Amino acid sequence: MARYGINAGKFLDLKAKALDISSKAVTHCREDEPVRDVIPLLQRHRRLPVLSETGGYFRSVVSGQDVLDFLGGGEKYLIYRTRFDGLVLPVGKIATRKALHLTPEHTAGDALSLLQRHGKGFHPILEYRKVSGILTEWDMVKHIDGKTGMRVRDAMTHRPAFIRDTETVFDAVKAMVRGGYRRLPVVTGHGRDPPLSPSRRLAGIVTPKDILKHLSATQQFHRLAKDRVGITRAISGDAASVAPGQDVAEAVRLMASHGVNCLPVVNTARELVGIITEKDIVDVMR
Repeated sequence: MARYGINAGKFLDLKAKALDISSKAVTHCREDEPVRDVIPLLQRHRRLPVLSETGGYFRSVVSGQDVLDFLGGGEKYLIYRTRFDGLVLPVGKIATRKALHLTPEHTAGDALSLLQRHGKGFHPILEYRKVSGILTEWDMVKHIDGKTGMRVRDAMTHRPAFIRDTETVFDAVKAMVRGGYRRLPVVTGHGRDPPLSPSRRLAGIVTPKDILKHLSATQQFHRLAKDRVGITRAISGDAASVAPGQDVAEAVRLMASHGVNCLPVVNTARELVGIITEKDIVDVMR
């Protein structure tokens, strides 16, 4: 982690209301909706606020990782195994209930502190228990529109978790759920290769959204735990990447233009040397 940071006040009014910079067009689901009906939404959105069956009150948050956990990647699979058709289970049963929220009185500076302290990238803004907006890491990062003076190498995650292109979709799901990863770079090579082997060339990147799209296309939801399909069938190929010596502002520009929330960091041989995410950038904003 860098010993200095990005001057957030240069790009963002930290005294502005968090609600003013939040995402207002909020896609949501109800706690009584079956998991199968929420999966298509999670192929477009990383997380969704879950509202009460009546009244539209905020209850919890559901993510693609929650669904993959439920389908076989983690402990929530125990719920799935007890159901004849687990996909009809109300989504509220697998959602994460401990979601920190903001209020309309909180400022952008308050929101930045919350994002940095708790490491969660998604906070609903509640007014009388109803969602008025969603504040995400991207709502902070997207305002960086000029040179920051910080290089990608000083903000990125060094030695990131990754999987090999010889591994399976289920291997990726287990790694994501158990490690709490929102995305995983996919590299070439074999498991016996040393960690810093030159064979670690970037092959792509995989996210829960990618895997849910793959499972929807193959209709293999019920067989995920037994699925041995190679991860290359699900990855986002030709992943955008950034060099370690570039300014963080260039990483933000590439994220915006490609519609992604992270970038693999590669050297001139396209070997993986790190990863930079919205969270990494938020963590160095001061």
